[in-house]
Amino acid sequence: EGNSMWGINIPSTLAGEFCESFSFSLMVLFLALLYKGIKEKKYLILNSVLFSIITISHIIPSLVAATSSLFFLISKKIKENFKYLFKMYFLSFLLLSFWILPLIFNISYTTPFFVKWYFSDVRKEIFPNIFIPFLVLSTISIIYYLRRDERVRYLLFPIIPSIILFYLSPYLGIVEIRFLPFVQFFLIIQASFISLFIPKKFKTIFAILFAVLVFFWIAKNVTYIHYWIEWNYSGYEAKQTWSTFKSINEFLKGDVGSPRVVYEHTLENEKLGTIRAFELLPLLSGRPTLEGLYFQSSISVPFVFYIQSLITPTPSCPFPEWRCTYFNLTKANEYLKLFNVGYIIVRSEKVKEEIAKNNLYRKVAVFGDYEIYSVLENENKYVYVPSCYPLIYESNNWKKDIYYQWFDDEKNLDIPLVSGYGNFPKVESIKDLKCIRVDNNCTIDEKIENERIIFNTTCPGKPHIIRITYYPNWISKNGEKIYLVSPSFMLIFPKYSQVEIYYGKTIVDKIGMLLSFVGVVLIFSILLLRNLKTVL
Repeated sequence: EGNSMWGINIPSTLAGEFCESFSFSLMVLFLALLYKGIKEKKYLILNSVLFSIITISHIIPSLVAATSSLFFLISKKIKENFKYLFKMYFLSFLLLSFWILPLIFNISYTTPFFVKWYFSDVRKEIFPNIFIPFLVLSTISIIYYLRRDERVRYLLFPIIPSIILFYLSPYLGIVEIRFLPFVQFFLIIQASFISLFIPKKFKTIFAILFAVLVFFWIAKNVTYIHYWIEWNYSGYEAKQTWSTFKSINEFLKGDVGSPRVVYEHTLENEKLGTIRAFELLPLLSGRPTLEGLYFQSSISVPFVFYIQSLITPTPSCPFPEWRCTYFNLTKANEYLKLFNVGYIIVRSEKVKEEIAKNNLYRKVAVFGDYEIYSVLENENKYVYVPSCYPLIYESNNWKKDIYYQWFDDEKNLDIPLVSGYGNFPKVESIKDLKCIRVDNNCTIDEKIENERIIFNTTCPGKPHIIRITYYPNWISKNGEKIYLVSPSFMLIFPKYSQVEIYYGKTIVDKIGMLLSFVGVVLIFSILLLRNLKTVL
């Protein structure tokens, strides 16, 4: 119970980090099978498949597992071990290529998430009191068996890469603290070697007695976990606020093409079931939002949390690298229109008071302690022709310049900036932006679907901006180039009046899928040859 963010313990799993818990469980099995496989020269395919599942489930246990296998290169059989590891990881790479190649080539279109953890009590947080008996047993085992048993050294070795990865995490864009549970686990697991002191005829009795003692010790030191389990698994419907939450979703009912909804970030939302309950709006109401579960998967994330800080006195600001701003509903209006936000859900008395006297918003519904306001000036369109012609802006750090210089000043929002190359007027400094007027008296009919955008326009040839996050997989059916335009949207110059854009597969995706197919064929070929040899 020492933390609920580090990963792999029960509170972290209850907080939503179940993928890492699943991956970690398989990592323990993988390290055991890897040891046995290298010693007995078997399990090559099984270990390859297992490592692939670990990696695609969660990258952190995968990094620890991969670096821990370096243990086998500190050996007299380094050539044999290297050969085994090379074959295994090569086969895993083939299986994972459909996922890992697009990740590598498109990593710049994600947002790294690094948070430095500050300890209030280093000893109690890293080694809480519940660990003390096991650490004592581990110390005894390590002192006695470190030189005598290679398995002890093998299970201690992962601590080294875990600590190294902890310090490298800022450069990897990973939360540093997520590597500490591996240090904890591989220290405590040494306590199991204490059983080697027990004579064989007493091992069963010892195992039962030890399990009973562990059970009572853990029960004595657990305080809130069972309450959290009950809270989570009772479901949203069991909460006193369910009727309110259900009514909000029914009122906002729409589809993926409906204007977005934003909501005030406040601890009061915890009463709905979780402080992040409104991230379920796309599922329960069908309508899109700005915030979502996978923060790191989009380049729009910094801008989304900037907007959150404009409409919330207590913003979450989860990305320290991206500075938030201050509560200002009037300023927020321009940003909400930019992102096609149609409604705001508010909860605190402060925001209710401020928004009620702001003529840019109108109250449209009240459900319990929540009020819903419409953004009056929003056009309720995802596709539009800007009033100013796009300018090209080249920078070594385009995203940060856009965030801190262009996006921070709402006066810039009408002048779109393009990343990369193209036939656009060039601007050297964001401070020197000048609007080149565009006749945007155009009629646009749009249809937004999952992974497909269709629109008809009366202004082919003119710049059209789509207020949906840019990603290289968006492809125009007519062959027009799609540009990344500030803050993180798509820009297209239609050749014809009808435009269709779909989320397709790039050449990298196709190569990755081909390599994964080769990996699957290779596995079945190896298994088939083995069976034929057995028969013959």
